[in-house]
Amino acid sequence: MKLRQFLGIINGTFILTKRNYRKFWLPVLLDSAFFVILGMVWSPFYNIISAELSSLGGIAVREASKNLQSFLSVILVSSQAKKIMIYLAFFAVILYFLYCSIQGIVWRICLNFRKRGRFWQYIFRFFTVNLLWYLFFWVFIILDFIFYYLDTEAARFEPGGLIFLSYISKP
Repeated sequence: MKLRQFLGIINGTFILTKRNYRKFWLPVLLDSAFFVILGMVWSPFYNIISAELSSLGGIAVREASKNLQSFLSVILVSSQAKKIMIYLAFFAVILYFLYCSIQGIVWRICLNFRKRGRFWQYIFRFFTVNLLWYLFFWVFIILDFIFYYLDTEAARFEPGGLIFLSYISKP
């Protein structure tokens, strides 16, 4: 894209915003509402997952005194780990529908600044387009969480040991 085209797009954006100034605040409010709703939805999941992690940590430390293989098997296949994964999966589904609903509406409102179209057809396509990246995102989050948790528990088991799994999540 050439500079002249880019500046033309920016200019067109300002013209559309100026022309639709009464509708301009609705997408901003919906974007802000997403984060408020996200916090309200995440809070109960956070409390449940924190309790399960605490319980899992105690069991893992007891098993770690036996051997490392027992430690890993407790963390990966215990009932607490399964509950945590179920809660995370449930949260992921809720978050996906919340994100796609609110962002689909915001994008559609912004598209309506320029042209009209079928709303539900657009929302369905928005959900479909976001599904693939969202699945990759959650696979990354879950793997990073498992590695970080394993490192944390391994540090409790052997504080001076070399721990290397969660370099992705550490700043």
